[in-house]
Amino acid sequence: MPAIRHRLVVTEDLPAQLDNGDKLYDADLEKAVHHFQKRHRLPPEDLGTKTIVAMNVPVKRRIDQIRVNLERARWIAQVVEPTQVVVNIAAFEIFFLKDGKRVWQNEAQVGKTYTQTPLLVEEIDYIVLNPTWTVPPGVLEDSVLPAAKKDPGYIKQRGLKVFDSSGKEVAPRSVNWQRYTAATLPYTLRQDPGPSNPLGTVKFVFPNRHQVLLHDTPNQLGYDRRLRAMSWGCIHVQDPLELAAWIIDDPKTWSLEAVEAQVKSKKTKTIHLDPPMRVSLYYWTVDVGKDGALQFLPDTYQRDRRVLRALNGPVKIRKTHRRGEE
Repeated sequence: MPAIRHRLVVTEDLPAQLDNGDKLYDADLEKAVHHFQKRHRLPPEDLGTKTIVAMNVPVKRRIDQIRVNLERARWIAQVVEPTQVVVNIAAFEIFFLKDGKRVWQNEAQVGKTYTQTPLLVEEIDYIVLNPTWTVPPGVLEDSVLPAAKKDPGYIKQRGLKVFDSSGKEVAPRSVNWQRYTAATLPYTLRQDPGPSNPLGTVKFVFPNRHQVLLHDTPNQLGYDRRLRAMSWGCIHVQDPLELAAWIIDDPKTWSLEAVEAQVKSKKTKTIHLDPPMRVSLYYWTVDVGKDGALQFLPDTYQRDRRVLRALNGPVKIRKTHRRGEE
């Protein structure tokens, strides 16, 4: 306990006068431990293994982590817009900046470690309320097509409709699923709006080569998890209708109440943005909380070490990547 007290005083999680050698885990120490856990995105529990491991991370490693994220800040310093949607993939957070102020913030679910959400800067062209869902190639190959080959009834059970190249709906059982791969399948699989639709009640469309979106999700329990790398690459947004109202910025026509009413009508509605809204998908593992305390986030995609290697290596001049990409 004295060592933990001293450790937390050094990082200003515990007031200096409480570095008194006391061996008791009292209320003051418990409060300091919880503050430390909050800064490191750890579960608010007593002195568990993850907390002790985080306390034992060397100072040099934390300095390197700060260096890596200062470098990331340098990359985007010239492209930051005062009004935009920003996703911090590493923090599983999304927020909306209006005139340089963070006016809305919420939780997000991002791509799994093997279907990582990419870094990019694009423009949201339109928003769709009560969207249909077209099965993307990756999901078709990894999940839907194998299931259909085992049981053709899976397509109907999943709530999917099958359309040929002319847009005509065909019966799922009339398709010989065994003869096709995801690349050769001459059909489009689509799901109507509804409670089980993977896109939920709304999607935010910004055309990009990665085919990722911001959208709602029926998996609301996922937001209760501390680590939310759980999607196929898209960003799932908690309370997305609030974000839609902020982005549209037309309270007379599309107030939050109007957006919610449109969703309740169960009719699909596309709202084009003029001008488009900037959206930035970033990845930083060091942040500053509302209280000004430094936060160290988990490096879920293990990207820090690659940047650190480059920082510590020789200077190399090469052609730049697309804007906003690591």
